[in-house]
Amino acid sequence: MEGASTTLVLPLQDKFRQYRHKGDPCDVRLDENGLTVCHGRNTAKKRVLKASELVGCLCMKAGPQEPRTHLAFFTVFAYPMDDRGKKRTRVSLSFEVDKEDTFEKNLEIANGWRTAVHQTIRNCGIANPQIDKSKRLLLLINPNSGHGKAHQIYKKQVASVLGEAEVAHEVIITERPNHALEIVQSLDLTKYSGIVILSGDGLLFEVYNGLLRRSDSEQAIRFPVGIIPGGSGNGLARSLAHWLNEPYMSNPVLVSTLNIVYGHLSPMDLAIIHTAEGKVRNFY
Repeated sequence: MEGASTTLVLPLQDKFRQYRHKGDPCDVRLDENGLTVCHGRNTAKKRVLKASELVGCLCMKAGPQEPRTHLAFFTVFAYPMDDRGKKRTRVSLSFEVDKEDTFEKNLEIANGWRTAVHQTIRNCGIANPQIDKSKRLLLLINPNSGHGKAHQIYKKQVASVLGEAEVAHEVIITERPNHALEIVQSLDLTKYSGIVILSGDGLLFEVYNGLLRRSDSEQAIRFPVGIIPGGSGNGLARSLAHWLNEPYMSNPVLVSTLNIVYGHLSPMDLAIIHTAEGKVRNFY
């Protein structure tokens, strides 16, 4: 939920009641290092989320069971690494905004925090400024990849993370072999911030062949392309995670989706092989 927001300057600090937590309101502080939540003087109940772990922030209205209809809420989403660096786990912290007597005024405060969270993410350097977040991603899904579960992977694991990060995207389900190649070959790339594949390495092969067959191939081949594993062969997704020092094997889909959210870019060598029958293009 969006609305008017107040421009706030970091650091921000205020008292909010954490949703579904008993006791007094907690101290919430947001600065360039991240979000800190303190429940009274008990340091054992102090929660710190680093700026590099934050993904997004959403504002919302109370549900129908809440009698205080003037309340607004903001929820901060993060995926911190465990102490051993072996796994990322989802954390969501929701706070009640009960500063004013109308929902609209409380929503304005909540949206101010939402804007500040996104600014903190951008400022910490983990989100790639080369990716134009004002445009949407094109997400290509091969429903036959692997065990035919790629579309379910999107609905159950990918869509929620993209939603938390407010990453606008368009989904196309491929219908036949070389469908992705045909789409990319004629695609208006200026409408998108990047192309993401939810499949195995085979669909990625199609996408790069489509880019290379365009009349503007020299520029098109530099267009950002990402991959989320959904097939039987997911070597490239694993290699990218390894390059970023991310714990791929703990949750391949989550790790790859977070890489998409942050717009991490990695250079890749591309080879074009000429055969007696014509050109065969491949990537390495």
